[in-house]
Amino acid sequence: MSSDPITMKVLTVADLHQSKTLYEQLETAVRWHSPDVVAVIGDCLDLWDAGGQELSRVECAQRLVALRCQELVFVRGNHESESWLQFVTAWRASGRMRMLQALHAESFVAGPLVIVGFPCLLGDDFHYLEGRKSTQGDYSDQWLGPSRQEA
Repeated sequence: MSSDPITMKVLTVADLHQSKTLYEQLETAVRWHSPDVVAVIGDCLDLWDAGGQELSRVECAQRLVALRCQELVFVRGNHESESWLQFVTAWRASGRMRMLQALHAESFVAGPLVIVGFPCLLGDDFHYLEGRKSTQGDYSDQWLGPSRQEA
């Protein structure tokens, strides 16, 4: 058994809120740090007014799908609601083969890394789920799985 540690760079980002400045800073951080995984942990959408410095939902999808990293994972915040459908449509229309990994009561696993997308229990998960079954309440035993020590 190898004792070599597995190294993985993870860059987390939250609260981009369609801000052109923040999306540019994220792109710079990805170029600078070359992460394996970028985890967008909520609120990449819905900025009401940034004085003309906001991106459209289409532009947000285009910029995120183009990030140079192996994996891109989304955990829903409270601002990914109706606007999520425009974002997803633009993501899929981008022509890139990157899978949209939008976690909701699900886990993303890459080697020793586990990212859990706890359900956002605002009651408006219809758009974010895109037809997948909603998990409401505390069903964590069904979607968290066993810990590494139990497995």
